[in-house]
Amino acid sequence: MSQDPEKRAVLVARERHKVDGQYKTVAAIAKTENEASFKAFVKKHVAKGTTVSADENRSYHVLYAS
Repeated sequence: MSQDPEKRAVLVARERHKVDGQYKTVAAIAKTENEASFKAFVKKHVAKGTTVSADENRSYHVLYAS
């Protein structure tokens, strides 16, 4: 099944703990919902060694080895 070309994925990263008294949230729009999109988003916005929680989308599996 192919993805609707008009559909976009909204990617959001939110810290679970306050930094300087505030939670940090980063959001981005991805043209495709795939491993490459998620990996690029995490690489840009999430520090190496951070624990990432996500739902069961198969595209997130690439993050386990990142």
